Amino acid sequence: MKDVAVITDTARGHKLSYAQLAMAIMRNFDARRAPIGFPISQIINLFRPSSANSNSDRNDRMKTQGQTEDPADIWRVLCIEGMWFQDLFNYDFRRTEMCVIPYGTQEGEISFCAYNTGVGWRQIIENMHKTANLSEWYEEHGRHAVYAKGKDVPGISKKHSLSLPIVNQILAEDADEAGKAVTPYLVEDNEEVAV
Repeated sequence: MKDVAVITDTARGHKLSYAQLAMAIMRNFDARRAPIGFPISQIINLFRPSSANSNSDRNDRMKTQGQTEDPADIWRVLCIEGMWFQDLFNYDFRRTEMCVIPYGTQEGEISFCAYNTGVGWRQIIENMHKTANLSEWYEEHGRHAVYAKGKDVPGISKKHSLSLPIVNQILAEDADEAGKAVTPYLVEDNEEVAV
């Protein structure tokens, strides 16, 4: 990674950057740890553009496997990136101000960084526009019982098709009342649900 930082920080022309890249590859390449059939010469192919079109990216090479002029060019790169969202201990106001990704909310556009970092706009917007949380909803409307308290509901069978012997065995071992039929369901058809 230090080599990549040096190459990008020097900001030289196209040819000198490729020369620096080639030197960095030769310095860091260990043939003993490389996959079989992966020569050092193939590494340069992983970094070259896929076409002369300035709008293309290296993902075009993924789509054209087997259609390149070099039949040995079979290797591809999967780029995995991550981002640490800012927390209260490392919140950077300057970075948040420079964010250029707009995020649409009910209050208009907010920068992605401001919306998703620290204790900020996400909590404010969500609290402004929520209807109710789950406990508030249950207090106001109550919980519904499974299968509408035993009433017939069109298209829903009261016969349970789930049969897992291991679950039934564990439930039977945990049953308080001897001889009571146990099922893996939390609420049976004829039981009332307590709020």
